Amino acid sequence: MAIKSEMTIDTYCKRVQSPGFWGGESELLVLSMMLRQPICVYLPAPKGKLGFRPFVTYGEKFAKAKSGAQRKVVKLLYSNGNHYDLLL
Repeated sequence: MAIKSEMTIDTYCKRVQSPGFWGGESELLVLSMMLRQPICVYLPAPKGKLGFRPFVTYGEKFAKAKSGAQRKVVKLLYSNGNHYDLLL
């Protein structure tokens, strides 16, 4: 389901709640802010190399909790141009 620019906020919020909705960059940014949680998206390493490389991080300002403790970053792998997987 794609989001269209002429969509109202109410319509968008209803679509986000549907089971068939696919979230993307906008939703990751909002989740990071709402949960006060850093989220880092990784890409697969270039062909011929192993591993993953960081691509973008949302919510870097939430890396430290109010207590000063370092928060663990949620790590997601972006693959196939439309899919996110949790990296452990």
